[in-house]
Amino acid sequence: MYARPDSQKNVVAYCQEKGIAFMASKCLGGLDARDGRRDLRADFPDLAAMADAKGFSAHALCVAYYRHRYPHMLLIPGTRTVAHAEDVAAARDVRFTEAELAAVDGMRKKRKKAPGA
Repeated sequence: MYARPDSQKNVVAYCQEKGIAFMASKCLGGLDARDGRRDLRADFPDLAAMADAKGFSAHALCVAYYRHRYPHMLLIPGTRTVAHAEDVAAARDVRFTEAELAAVDGMRKKRKKAPGA
């Protein structure tokens, strides 16, 4: 969900076109998520609402989306607990409608208001 520089987006597209596996680390925010600088639910409230409605975590929904859109991508979501590993593994059970995929395609990080704004 978190945007990558355009140069990396070109690499992902190239790999997909050529059938080359692309290994994506920090796909759920990495250390920034662990120390609170990134929060998938707060940064993408529409994704969180969709996940809630489908009965999955936002993390599982995000992993499922990447697996669906980029089948050549090998995701490396960091996990520190068995519960989180099991939660991310639940992504295998997430199914999307075309409308849901289009909605996730259009999601952008929610901008935080500047202090005093």
